[in-house]
Amino acid sequence: MRLVLLTAGAIGVVFYFGICVIKKYRVEFSKIVTAVFGAAGIVGGIHLAVCAFLPQHLVIVQKGGVPFQQEGLEIDMGEWHAIEILAAGVALSALSFSLFLSALRKPE
Repeated sequence: MRLVLLTAGAIGVVFYFGICVIKKYRVEFSKIVTAVFGAAGIVGGIHLAVCAFLPQHLVIVQKGGVPFQQEGLEIDMGEWHAIEILAAGVALSALSFSLFLSALRKPE
């Protein structure tokens, strides 16, 4: 998942630089950071929304940051918990998309 988020952030920066070249905007460091986190947040939100329906794709982490892995482990969530995860994923994607679009606006 880290590689996916890093790739999304890199695509966001490339997209930002492309807009700057095409529209002849000056490049701002704060907008580069906004583009990185906005693009990664969109992908992260989509992943979270998908995990509401496929909980086996959630990453469970133990103390110390080590992923918990056990053969044959199944995760079963209640309906309300799945709805909460879906809503969080949709909200994260929507807010991140808004953040990403703010990076592409004309500098003042």
